Amino acid sequence: MKLVYFYDKGCLNCHYVSLLMKKMNIYDLFDRVECSSKEGVEIKKKYNLTTAPVILVIDNNYNVIKLYNNIEKPDLINVSKFINNN
Repeated sequence: MKLVYFYDKGCLNCHYVSLLMKKMNIYDLFDRVECSSKEGVEIKKKYNLTTAPVILVIDNNYNVIKLYNNIEKPDLINVSKFINNN
């Protein structure tokens, strides 16, 4: 399982989510991908992403298990529970 945090450098909500992830001690569990990077553009096309921040939970075959769009604190709590259960 792979956890991807898809973000935009100038996004205030992305910064807020990053701070919450650090506070919850889950920030280091994610591969962080900036949306304008080469990998970010590929992910954006592949998974048809239009906004940031997004958390993708991907299996070993690169299929999306869960996708969290426009993340808020309750979403991070759900992600944290999902991580702890798997």
